[in-house]
Amino acid sequence: MTQETNVLPQAPSSLGFPERFYLWLNQFFPRPPHPFDQLAGEKLNYSQFEYDSAPQVFALYQGLIEPDFYLNQEIIDLACGGGGKTIYLLEKGAKSVVGIDKMPIFIAQAEEFAASKGLRAKSSFLVADSASLPFPDASFDLVILNDAMEHVDDPQKTLVEAARVLRPQGRIMINFEPYYHPRGGHVSDVVAIPWEHVFFSEKSRIKAYKHLVNKFHDAAERIAFRIGQRDGKEAFTYVNHLTISRFKQYFQQLSEQLELRHYRLLPFQKPILRQLIHLPLLQEFFTKNLVCILQRRPNLKSLF
Repeated sequence: MTQETNVLPQAPSSLGFPERFYLWLNQFFPRPPHPFDQLAGEKLNYSQFEYDSAPQVFALYQGLIEPDFYLNQEIIDLACGGGGKTIYLLEKGAKSVVGIDKMPIFIAQAEEFAASKGLRAKSSFLVADSASLPFPDASFDLVILNDAMEHVDDPQKTLVEAARVLRPQGRIMINFEPYYHPRGGHVSDVVAIPWEHVFFSEKSRIKAYKHLVNKFHDAAERIAFRIGQRDGKEAFTYVNHLTISRFKQYFQQLSEQLELRHYRLLPFQKPILRQLIHLPLLQEFFTKNLVCILQRRPNLKSLF
């Protein structure tokens, strides 16, 4: 479990009613396991967690790809985090992988993790913006966007760039949790209220989140990781509010360059929730994962 300090958190009485109600409500919901709970060091490190969870993540594509799909592929993994899933692809037979992330701390951890696995020579990691990739057209056979589209700063430009660096008949593999997922606010390291980002204002959520993490030794790192500035105001910049409908618009705008090979919405396992995914008005709220594979159309000299 994450280490706690003896520093007393801000008293709830100093918070407003919305924040105090948020904190009161939160105690009634069981909090799911979170990778932050497994961190024993001083800094956030996702590498091992991502590597351990990679089989479950890539199982989302089961039945959509061939068993040897990754064999000899030159792959770029966008928003790769600590590189755990990137290295997993090498172990599945990829020829080479490049991991991209905007956070230098994660790139450093990815390089260290690759070295620990003896795969540094076949992998490279660099700090870059997924919406402006430092590679020429048609550089890769496969683009990976796992748990990434909801986090990148500009999902539309990211998809355009993914298409640009893809070779003809190359593929883009995407999965993400839509914004109106019950935990789509992505603060489940300390918050368990389902749809809290729907029912509470951003301002109240930020105040409550800061209060809840204040007891942890890495409170400053957690806050900096999740919270930044958007339009001159403090916001949860870790997520970009990407919905199913917006994502559909983005890939439809690229339909001349990209063919939709597979698309499916995965429901939650509880029987009563599984049925709600079929109702258009509730689909955004009860989809566990959106999974799709896009393929670049052949014989295109350039996307632009």
